[in-house]
Amino acid sequence: MSNSNPVETLEADLVVAGGGGSGLAAAVSAAGQKVGKIIVLEALNAPGGNALFPEGFFAVNSQLQKRAGIETGADESFKMMMDAAHWRLNSRLVRTLINESGGTVDWLERVGIRFEKREEIGRGGPHRPTFPFRVGKGKTGLGIMNGLIDKCKDLGIEIRTNTRVKQLITGEGGRVTGVLAVSKDKEFKINAKGVVIATGGFAGNRAMIKKYIPPLEDDDELYVGALPHQGDGIRMAEEAGAAPAIPLAKG
Repeated sequence: MSNSNPVETLEADLVVAGGGGSGLAAAVSAAGQKVGKIIVLEALNAPGGNALFPEGFFAVNSQLQKRAGIETGADESFKMMMDAAHWRLNSRLVRTLINESGGTVDWLERVGIRFEKREEIGRGGPHRPTFPFRVGKGKTGLGIMNGLIDKCKDLGIEIRTNTRVKQLITGEGGRVTGVLAVSKDKEFKINAKGVVIATGGFAGNRAMIKKYIPPLEDDDELYVGALPHQGDGIRMAEEAGAAPAIPLAKG
């Protein structure tokens, strides 16, 4: 933290670093468990992140899928996803994604997200046979995020945009006790009983991509269809003593 901007100290029961899909879902879930004061910190000028862009996703064994009479199961969905990626993804992460997808959609319905059957499914993709639904008239991700933003407002969850978490505060025994963050004109120390890291990955950090998703050579061309996040969450977690699994994908 620099000395050029004023420092404000805040108190919260839970701080969520990142206002994308996982961050807002974590905040809404925590509010449902009566956690107390929740502050979400988002580095961009609006919440949503990469979760704004998906047109669809897996919903294996969800109640919505069952009501629609769709029988595509977890094993078939897993094979479709791995085949589409030429079996270079981390199979455990893909299996977890698929296995948890139905429960995720069920939870979204419980918190008020309303899905509609797609008349025109559109371009292909491994998620299409299992989830031909949308939220609103635009991209499914945008509809879901708008719904979660509205839910945060209803629950009194504070969302601070243009505010980037820079560091985790740790106390005795390495326990995380808050965060240090910065906005355009102010710095924050937020003391909290708990912190959730949901900062959106490292698609904009070539060094991290090379480290965690080999093989990547310095002169390789690389296109990543995501916002250019710099891996702040991973960096902060490592500084606090966490040890990520390496590699995250097969070479």
